Amino acid sequence: MEITHLIAFNIALFAAVVSPGPALLVAIRTTLSSGRQAGIAVGLGLGLVASLWTLAALLGLEAIFLVFPWAYAAVKFIGVAYLIYVAYGMWVGAR
Repeated sequence: MEITHLIAFNIALFAAVVSPGPALLVAIRTTLSSGRQAGIAVGLGLGLVASLWTLAALLGLEAIFLVFPWAYAAVKFIGVAYLIYVAYGMWVGAR
């Protein structure tokens, strides 16, 4: 990987992190409903996950998924299950 690729990747990651989206909505909702400390904790958690995802990508997660295709399917399934869990929790908690 060349330095230009690394710089472009980090610029794209920065744009994704600072752009409004579902993560921002969750952080705002948590801050408004549970207070400042909970909002800060959510923000730190989102930053940590973004950092871990960047680290995984840099360490060759794609290569692992090419060697073990079942691992990619497992990660997708876990992601879908988590999104359904979050959606259900939001649906049940809606007023």
